Amino acid sequence: KRHLLIVSGAFSGTLGVYKVLGLPQCVTLELTDNMKLPGAYANNQFTGDKTYSLKANVGEKNAVMDHFVFVVGETALVQVIDTKDHGTAQSRLVDMFPLGAPGTDVAACETCNERLLAVATVGLANGQPGKEHPGRVHIFTVSTEGKLTLKRTLITDDGRLPDQIKWTKDCRAIIAAIEGEAVPMTPAIGTPYLENPEGGIAVVKFRPSAEGNIADDASATFVFYSFADAGYNSPAKRDPLLLAGVRWSLKNETRTIIKENKLKVAIAEDMTTFSRDLEPEYLALSKDGRTVYVGLQENSAIAIFDLQDAEWKDIKPLQPKEWAITHAGLDPSDEDGGINMDTWKIWGMLMPDTIEIYTGSDGIEYLVTANEGDDKEYVWGDKTANKTTWTEMIRGKDIGKDLVSGDTVPPAASIADKKLLGRIKIGMFDGRTSLPDGNFERIYTMGGRSFSIINTQTWETVYDSGSKMEEILRDHYPTIFNSEAEVKQTQTKQRDVRSDDKGLEVESLTIATVCGQTFLFVGAERTSTIFVFDISNATAPVLHSHISAAGNTAMTPQAAFDISPEPRPNVNSGQIDPEMMSFDHKRHLLIVSGAFSGTLGVYKVNGLPSCCDKPVLTSDMMTVKNEIMRIVNDENVALQVALAALITQNSVLRGDVNGLNTKVIGLESRCPAGASRRADMSLCGEELVPITFTAVLPYTVEEFTADIQNSYKQAVADTAAVVISKVSIDSISATAARRASGVEVVTTVTGVRASNANRVTIENLNKNLKALGLKESSGFKSTTTTSTAAEADKSSSRLSTSAVVGIIVAVLVACGLIGAAVAYNASAAGKVKKDGKAQVDQIHGQGAPNMQNINGHSQAMLGSITASSNPATVV
Repeated sequence: KRHLLIVSGAFSGTLGVYKVLGLPQCVTLELTDNMKLPGAYANNQFTGDKTYSLKANVGEKNAVMDHFVFVVGETALVQVIDTKDHGTAQSRLVDMFPLGAPGTDVAACETCNERLLAVATVGLANGQPGKEHPGRVHIFTVSTEGKLTLKRTLITDDGRLPDQIKWTKDCRAIIAAIEGEAVPMTPAIGTPYLENPEGGIAVVKFRPSAEGNIADDASATFVFYSFADAGYNSPAKRDPLLLAGVRWSLKNETRTIIKENKLKVAIAEDMTTFSRDLEPEYLALSKDGRTVYVGLQENSAIAIFDLQDAEWKDIKPLQPKEWAITHAGLDPSDEDGGINMDTWKIWGMLMPDTIEIYTGSDGIEYLVTANEGDDKEYVWGDKTANKTTWTEMIRGKDIGKDLVSGDTVPPAASIADKKLLGRIKIGMFDGRTSLPDGNFERIYTMGGRSFSIINTQTWETVYDSGSKMEEILRDHYPTIFNSEAEVKQTQTKQRDVRSDDKGLEVESLTIATVCGQTFLFVGAERTSTIFVFDISNATAPVLHSHISAAGNTAMTPQAAFDISPEPRPNVNSGQIDPEMMSFDHKRHLLIVSGAFSGTLGVYKVNGLPSCCDKPVLTSDMMTVKNEIMRIVNDENVALQVALAALITQNSVLRGDVNGLNTKVIGLESRCPAGASRRADMSLCGEELVPITFTAVLPYTVEEFTADIQNSYKQAVADTAAVVISKVSIDSISATAARRASGVEVVTTVTGVRASNANRVTIENLNKNLKALGLKESSGFKSTTTTSTAAEADKSSSRLSTSAVVGIIVAVLVACGLIGAAVAYNASAAGKVKKDGKAQVDQIHGQGAPNMQNINGHSQAMLGSITASSNPATVV
């Protein structure tokens, strides 16, 4: 706890206490604020009297913009909390909006002229909300004071229950996971039935920025892409997926297995197709924004949708885990008198809730899954009379007579014993020789009680946390091991009650990448514990810390909730059931929604790495540098040329500001939380370091201007921003007349919005070039060079200039210094072609100066590279 070494000196009769220095710092969580959220407002007015209650699912989902947190839940409200003063526990409500139907998700997105919030809800018909109706997505604008203005309400086409929504990075589209959850229907007259809508995703694309803003785009509508329309009910497409391991539980063979069917419920065969059984719940978007990974929880699979082609590409099963080969196994019984983990010969279906994407230290994109587990159960009637249930769950003790003898199942005696496997809930239709009532060849539990990491290129599960999280509960939180909250029962008295079900239920997760390291925050729904891992190396995550967010577990949640006046932060109430967590990248905060406790928690994340002084190479940059190294065998030259090549390949051609940071520069800079400018940084603010890059005309001035304006809104990385000033954009128009008279123009566009204190100076540039091992620069070039068409022909080039000049790239650092910069000035390099002209090939919509296909592992096609150039020359 104290990082001390205690030494007993036997001879000297002394005790020595040594402070141990230099140990690695763990990333930990520190609660700074925790506040109760209202479940209702009188007359649906923000100024009305507020009502608070437990277990109302007030805060199921949250989103962050600046210091504002937006929360939605089953209470049919979106609420805005200003967390600017969280450090003194003075976060406060600033606005709310009644939605008319339970909220399912909320997502924020910001451009340079719009602050947008999207809120998804269940459908509404005749004033009555219901999952069986087409879903809705409300579009709000958000003022700088956190006030909401409803602009539009969109219907998710024919898609029912938009369980999650996600903006694309440029805010020009919203993707909705359409769960299509089945709904038991009990009409006043007639036979009860099951309404099971189709699942899929819905996508709305907004007009380009040149045509107007997003919030007022009246032409934008959702398009629903169902699995049925994609042909997944065809045996040719469906059966290989089933064979590979995709689950299908409600089907023709199982639809009549209804427990105590007192109401004579009939589930129609057409409600049990494969496509209707696929239920999207969560979304993750690839780094390039093209691929959408869609979590199918009950199917224990991930679907893949191509956003550019607007079509489903595949469905990938998640392979079950074998509990027998985990370190400690699992505790499968709530009636065994305590904590009894063992490596039973059973399997666990992962069935993830939250999924997220990140790039590992090896440059590969990985999918992280929170393996909660879930099952389908449909109930008609009430608990006292006429209750009728369809379920896919059964307990171990009920299948003893149906076991297949052999090495794939535990002994029948263990299955029958409630202190062993008799209480464990398992899949009724999984692992059987035939359906609906074949013998069990394997036993499958619901959920993995873990998180997993999956390689999106090979679809290999490279890591699963196994039994680690349940072991942490056993070793550090034994009084709340596999517990759950009840309103009038202490959580300590609820110990072990979830062992027979899904254990701690790993439900929520969020990811933070700081200084090249990636950290995972994982939340367990039932025990309300939060774990922190470093997952930079996807195959070998490292545990940093864990906390109980359940509050005072020796008090009943109701007693803790009723303490008045509410202490801040309310450590007694905690965040029970952390349904969702969000990482605030600007302030290094973890925002936690407690669905059961009706609270919002704000945690300061301590111990994150700081890399203000030295930039970190991204994996993209390393790939290109290493490829060039194979040719020139000089690391310094390779680094410089790679930078110049990437800049030219990606930004000169089309003014791609977003690519400029992520793939062109290949450098990232961050500052520690608390840096003076960090919290104030924004794309549209004035505190920005200028950035200069070269763009080549023509393509037309209009096309180029539109590209710059489209890119102008895009923030780059977490703490960096690039601004192309409107003054510079206007200056491009001045070249139109010369271009019309046959002059080809190479224009350098410079973003100039920066305070004097943060302007790029040669001293700051050289300081950081030196830190990278680069040669220092003598100064900056920022010019416009023209040449006639005749001169261009004379040099056998599409364009002829004295050089492609003034490519100056600056990466912003939130400490007031430039994090890294590279000046690539061919005209001053000292080694050019004999005629004194730098050749530029095909710089016209596509192409690059003597560089082709410098991307990924393609070979850089370079004529010669001179180490003495300043900083490098490509001839």
